[in-house]
Amino acid sequence: MIPAFGSLSLVSVAVAHDPVAKRYRELFAMINWSTFGGDPDSSKPGPKPQPADAFLKALIVKIVEGKPSVTALHRFLVEHPALVLELGFRPVPDDAQPFGFDVEQTLPSDRWLRHHQQHGATAAAALLAASVHALQQHDPTLGQVVALDITHHYAWVRENNQNQTLCPRFRRDHQPAGDPDCRLGGKKRHPTPNRSKTEAFWGYHSGITSAPSALGDVVLAALVQPVVGQEITLFPAIAAQTETVLGQPPTNLTADAAFDAWRVFDWVAPHGGMAAIPLNPRGGRPPRSAEGHPYCTKGYVMTPKTIGRHPDGYRVQHYRCPLRDDPAASCAHPRFANGGCVKRINIEPGGIQRITLDRSSDAYQALYRKRTTVERVFSRLKQWGLERVYARRLSTVTTILLLGYLAINLTLLASATQEKASAGGSLS
Repeated sequence: MIPAFGSLSLVSVAVAHDPVAKRYRELFAMINWSTFGGDPDSSKPGPKPQPADAFLKALIVKIVEGKPSVTALHRFLVEHPALVLELGFRPVPDDAQPFGFDVEQTLPSDRWLRHHQQHGATAAAALLAASVHALQQHDPTLGQVVALDITHHYAWVRENNQNQTLCPRFRRDHQPAGDPDCRLGGKKRHPTPNRSKTEAFWGYHSGITSAPSALGDVVLAALVQPVVGQEITLFPAIAAQTETVLGQPPTNLTADAAFDAWRVFDWVAPHGGMAAIPLNPRGGRPPRSAEGHPYCTKGYVMTPKTIGRHPDGYRVQHYRCPLRDDPAASCAHPRFANGGCVKRINIEPGGIQRITLDRSSDAYQALYRKRTTVERVFSRLKQWGLERVYARRLSTVTTILLLGYLAINLTLLASATQEKASAGGSLS
């Protein structure tokens, strides 16, 4: 709401119809911002600080408007006084000014905006979850299909500058002085169908789960970390966030081959769901009989024996050489004299689905095609320039990226409420 005090009441109508302020009023309308640090307690003595949610809204404006720095954001807000009021900053009256208040005195300094950008990750995560809950009211089926993926973000360090003659730029023992939190990683590129190359960079990984809906592509959960060696290591934390916000595991899941692991399949398999994930060729795929029993190296179907537990935590079925049950049988394999071949097969629902899943079926192909929902989310971030975040330290990068994902959800909420209003429905 536009505050009205003193001479500001004379311009409140004009401010309310400012196109820029109106656009962001619609963007922020469906979230209860006071829950995440709204107007400070007026009963406390001393100067009244600016509302914390105004800083978060301003940082979202920075992302949506494509402003690379807080300084550029501050300049943009000074040029749009109505937007400053709409964001919730408490105005400093000045009748000599056109809008009845001093914009530059009202706006906090760059330092305070940077402070909230550095320490706003917790509030941004809570707002992201709140946006998902609001979207669930518009689409109760949200989360039946979930896409999982991870993308990279370049750190703002000179080592990532291709024109930098610093040698060597990419050594693990040469941590960039500009950002002690970033880590060295590699991104595989495919310039041609038959050739690929790995690009080294210093930076971060952000992993998300997203869901297609009638409203668009919804970001369910997001996690930001310095570059990790294996993307699968981020799965447990992302899965836990997704379950928390949805209240239950997703019905179906799709991801790329980097997530071809039994734990990922086991997220949906026990509940009758499917995980559409391409088979990763690492480790091979041992042949099995029609009953699901493995073959030994000599081509015999192995005999199931006891059930145990693997050191990694999953249940396994122990198999042994079938010829050991016949005292008169023999085998030329070197292991036969020491008890014969043995195998351990993962019998968790996820482990079974990973091996038995028909990846050529129509159901699998239809589900896997929905993985593009997460790619569209990443494309939106790149459109806003967030593939290369102009910030240093993990805390600041996390806040910016989480607010970027939040802005995507807020855009969907604004579109949904506008459609309801145009159709004559009541707004929730």
